[in-house]
Amino acid sequence: MINISPGQYLILAWGLVISIIILSILPGSSMPKYDWMELFAADKWGHFAFYGTTAWSFSKYNQLKQPSRSKWFIGMPLFLLGVSLECVQYLMKQGRSFDLFDILANGIGVFCGLRYFDMIFRFVFRKSL
Repeated sequence: MINISPGQYLILAWGLVISIIILSILPGSSMPKYDWMELFAADKWGHFAFYGTTAWSFSKYNQLKQPSRSKWFIGMPLFLLGVSLECVQYLMKQGRSFDLFDILANGIGVFCGLRYFDMIFRFVFRKSL
């Protein structure tokens, strides 16, 4: 078993939240250019991975420090963060746009992070994190 302290999970989670915010408000001209279909797939997987890992990190902290707290306490604010950042992108008008599929990828990432990432990490690393 890998020993990671609750504080380390919390630092990881908040670091990911800050990364999500920064990446979401960068002007579109700052983003790397890809073929449209390649960007679509990579972008959605990125949303899924960032939001899923963030939800998982907060969940692990929650399990260790406040096990009675509902996962809704983690999932709903992360989902609303994603919706809010999509609205900010729409309002920025700097090469970014509102995308319902990004919101869907965020939501699926949060759900999977809360429900399935522990199982996936155990399978991949053959250890409990």
